[in-house]
Amino acid sequence: STGSEGEAISSGPFTFVGSEGLDIGGESVEALRYRRQRTMTGAQSGTETAEVWFSASSGLPLRNTRTIEASTNTVIGAVTYRETGSFSATSTEPQP
Repeated sequence: STGSEGEAISSGPFTFVGSEGLDIGGESVEALRYRRQRTMTGAQSGTETAEVWFSASSGLPLRNTRTIEASTNTVIGAVTYRETGSFSATSTEPQP
């Protein structure tokens, strides 16, 4: 048992925000920035917002920030999960 019943649906746009330069390890890298805004309904309710930057030349993910908040009704009452996280590349070259 997962503690909740029913279907959870996550939907929303993934939008191109624009291009911008990022400093990655002292190197200026042209990046394509996207925003994902999702809403959860059904067995879970909540939101997710993410910003993602990809290298314009290679597609390498350079930076990612995200925030999630999801609530689920359980046998002990509503339970809310919150997450905030990010990562940033330190180089455009593979590291050992």
